[in-house]
Amino acid sequence: MSGKLPGERELAKRFSANPKTMGKALTDLAAEGLLDRRIGRGTYVRGSERRGTAAAGKWLILCDREDGDCPVIAYLVGAHADAEVASGVAPVRPSFLNQFSAVIDLATSTPEELHRDLLVRGIPVLLLEKESVGCRMSCILLDRAHAVAVLTREMILAGHRRILVVEGGGEGTASRVARMTALRYAPEAVVESCTMEDIGGVAERSTGAIFCDRPLHARRIEELMAEHSELGSVSIAATGVCADEPPHTGIYITPGELAAGAIQLLGEASHHRPTSLWLSGRYIDRGTIRVVPEQQFSEAAGPGVLSA
Repeated sequence: MSGKLPGERELAKRFSANPKTMGKALTDLAAEGLLDRRIGRGTYVRGSERRGTAAAGKWLILCDREDGDCPVIAYLVGAHADAEVASGVAPVRPSFLNQFSAVIDLATSTPEELHRDLLVRGIPVLLLEKESVGCRMSCILLDRAHAVAVLTREMILAGHRRILVVEGGGEGTASRVARMTALRYAPEAVVESCTMEDIGGVAERSTGAIFCDRPLHARRIEELMAEHSELGSVSIAATGVCADEPPHTGIYITPGELAAGAIQLLGEASHHRPTSLWLSGRYIDRGTIRVVPEQQFSEAAGPGVLSA
């Protein structure tokens, strides 16, 4: 089937279905990227309605209040002059949304209802550094699972047997991957996890290496190291988006790489189904994964416990 579809009531009558059920089915198909739906214009099979690509027209960039001047947004606005940045609670008025040809979402807690409303209106949504939970949408993010596996292996090969994973949103992918990697290379190793809110208790933990899933977390650990001398020999590794030269060993992508991927996907948004683009990142060695001295390693107090 191609072209414009009949109305919801006509389709419901044709297939002997409840109109509300048919409406929900069409909305789900739009969320899957199979249909284009625009209020007042009807429902089209994707690709059969002639429209400009999402790379043209006006963009709406959603972000958190504190991220209004982040480098990724600067790159996007620099590459596309007709872009508007909205921070905090995103506007949801139909008259406001209909002016945009694409929405780029960097905010941490955008309501799913807004995503669904945008997709129903046929407006492509692109998520940066996060995955969709409900509706299927295109997204670009660092391959953190790969980064965690590589950096955990580096820590284990350096002699560490107690690793702390610091994650912003609680225990998640980073902790699970770190444990799986440790199980492969050193079954006796202990991998713990904590959130950004619990990071103040790091000084009380017996740990020799700390992995952070954001560069910001690694910088906070470094501040704690300056306050607590007992943390002076702790190894630190991180991963994430970093605009400057990172001070810690890790795997990183730049804001320019993230923005370039967004521009590329937006140019293809009207021709393809929702796409996930995983960026592998670049390994940068800053010497912050320290090798455990052989004597300290052999004199460890017990399985998984290091004196370093």
